[in-house]
Amino acid sequence: MKNFKKKALNSRNGITLISLVITIIVLLILAGISISMLSGDNGILYRTTIAKTKTDKAQIIEKAKLGILAQVTDNKGKKITKAQLITVLNTYFKPVSTSSIPDSISTTNDVELTTIDEKYTINLSEIYSGNFTTTDEGIAYVIGDYVTINGEGFYVIENSPTSQTTVKILSAKNVNTSTNKQSDNANSVIFDNSTSVYANSSIKGLVDSYVSSLGVDVETSKLMSIEDLYTLGLVAHYAETTDGLPSFAKLPAYWLLDNEESLDYDPEEPLVWFVSGGGITLQEPYNNWSNCGLRPVIEILKSNISN
Repeated sequence: MKNFKKKALNSRNGITLISLVITIIVLLILAGISISMLSGDNGILYRTTIAKTKTDKAQIIEKAKLGILAQVTDNKGKKITKAQLITVLNTYFKPVSTSSIPDSISTTNDVELTTIDEKYTINLSEIYSGNFTTTDEGIAYVIGDYVTINGEGFYVIENSPTSQTTVKILSAKNVNTSTNKQSDNANSVIFDNSTSVYANSSIKGLVDSYVSSLGVDVETSKLMSIEDLYTLGLVAHYAETTDGLPSFAKLPAYWLLDNEESLDYDPEEPLVWFVSGGGITLQEPYNNWSNCGLRPVIEILKSNISN
């Protein structure tokens, strides 16, 4: 009887041990399957990451497309220009230049864009495909029109008909060179009177710095010139000036560029003079250089004008 009980006990112990081993093996198999499902090239974690990347890219693409659509609406249904496309792209991607954008965009003629945070790369063709408008038909400006570029005000100083793609504009106020913003209380800028050549002066650098801060492509930039005064009808001859300036040109004083070929100076090395706000008084910089402000003139594509 005792032997029978002992055998039965041994039998039960053996079954329990086998069951434990089998259970452990099953758990190991299940764990392996779970790990395989979570990781690997086709795992849940990998597919989740891919799905998030696709979603993030899709959102960026959609926002850029909406920006382009808004610009087309502003263009009254016309295609965008390259400059307008770049303005939209620079909101979401690292800066691209006009020269890097082909005249017609497709999957075979593409540009790779990198997001500002450098997390993703997206092909331009996913955002915009096709070509661009090269003219700004229907947009005309006349002398005295007020326009803005990224919040900075300007006055048109040369008539620009609908057939012309650019417009020449004068900053509405003197520029504070500390902030690169127009201001009613802009600081005066002292011309380096050790040389009367504009290209070699610090003023040229200040003009370039302000224009760069506008964040758009600019065709040309300089100080207001005697040639511009001719266009405005304010100067009949180098030695003759009218009394007073148009309202948009009246400021206490600002620098003037002089590159007229009729003068006895090298036109490629223009002089700098200054204009007083109550009338046009041309004086050499060393006669009065302490109270003049910086007031640039730029020529810009009409498509870069905000309003």
